[in-house]
Amino acid sequence: MIGLSAWRYNQVMRQIEAGDFRPSRFLIWIMAAVVALFGLLSLPLLLRRPRPQEPPRLSLPE
Repeated sequence: MIGLSAWRYNQVMRQIEAGDFRPSRFLIWIMAAVVALFGLLSLPLLLRRPRPQEPPRLSLPE
């Protein structure tokens, strides 16, 4: 994602400097879909992970 962002930044910067900037939302939608897909695919991993065990409780003398 960082590499793609750097490439897109340079592309847009050249277009702005040349006075030929045409906005495009295509890459934004693609990256949003990829991030959402990875988020959905990670849910089963989070739900199936073992729960941490509680530390043993110390009993205080009465």
